Amino acid sequence: MPPVARGGRLRVWGGGGGGGGARDGAVRGAAGRPAVAAALVASTTVEWLLAGRNRVAGMAGLAEMVEPVAFLSELAERGLEASVFEGERALS
Repeated sequence: MPPVARGGRLRVWGGGGGGGGARDGAVRGAAGRPAVAAALVASTTVEWLLAGRNRVAGMAGLAEMVEPVAFLSELAERGLEASVFEGERALS
């Protein structure tokens, strides 16, 4: 299978809790066929927005808009494989 058909990954930087751009070194990923993954992420995002589950109002990236672990858990329930990699080697 060509690489593009196998899936992709989503990198999400978690804050250190105090703001200021601190990073916790975790890479949270979603793997699946790109078209299926895009459809699941888009539809789940719209459902979260309509339900008021977004953390910020206005323009924001998805990682800022939702709680990443809960969002990836919901994607996993819908069939999109989610993974969490932690540590320095996960950043390269």
